[in-house]
Amino acid sequence: RALRALCARRGWPLVAFDAAQLASRPELAASGPSDAALARFGVAGVAEPCAQLAAPRGRLLGPKSIRDGVT
Repeated sequence: RALRALCARRGWPLVAFDAAQLASRPELAASGPSDAALARFGVAGVAEPCAQLAAPRGRLLGPKSIRDGVT
């Protein structure tokens, strides 16, 4: 609920993709498969593929970054 409220307040779109959509595009996990994503969701990646699927023309502005276990 908090994420939905934040997005609504800021006027940001909130887009979601299910595991089947992510699994259909394993090449989007460009930095390589994530053991955590494979174990938890059965897909090669989550953050990077979601960002690429949601991005205009599928292009990201920079590489994936991770800090303290958060992508």
